[in-house]
Amino acid sequence: MPLGVKSGANGGVDHPQLDHFRMLALPDQHGRMSMPEVVKCTRLTDGTIPALGRFVLMNAAEAFERLSNGRVGYLATVGVDGHPHVVPFVFAITEGRIVSVVDHKPKRSPDLRRLRNIAANPTVSVLVDHYNDDWDQLWWVRADGQGRIISEGSEYRDAVAALVAKYHHYKDTLPTGPAIVVDIERVTGWKADQ
Repeated sequence: MPLGVKSGANGGVDHPQLDHFRMLALPDQHGRMSMPEVVKCTRLTDGTIPALGRFVLMNAAEAFERLSNGRVGYLATVGVDGHPHVVPFVFAITEGRIVSVVDHKPKRSPDLRRLRNIAANPTVSVLVDHYNDDWDQLWWVRADGQGRIISEGSEYRDAVAALVAKYHHYKDTLPTGPAIVVDIERVTGWKADQ
């Protein structure tokens, strides 16, 4: 935790400048922590930031729409060593699946860690978010699912076509590397309650 921040009672966080900050998350039937249903943050004691109010879960339709319209996401994978790996990436959604293709942008190596991680452990998450200094505009959406790598066939061609339709940069230089396909199992989202 950051310096000066300590765990509070009942899942809260105590910080010298905060009157109150609480995340309400409960374990599901498998013991995993759920996404916070409500996050409350009242004012800073020095009064520099007004009350933030309530934040709520998005319904599934809104979460999927925001995910679909996202221009950049963050792909989270886990390697055989158990270490997480997160990279920004561009993506499209086709037939309810998230697709991305390794493109011509410079990479350290064609042996990308994200591809190795998915081959070893296909469980992935994709995060799309929106930040604004007006915190009443904040939101994020996370899609969890199973990733797989493809390099040919009609599903591969559909992935490239979906990316070309979404990103004009690909019209001149088609992506030709392996494709990551995420079969979505769950979509969740959070937003400021206005």
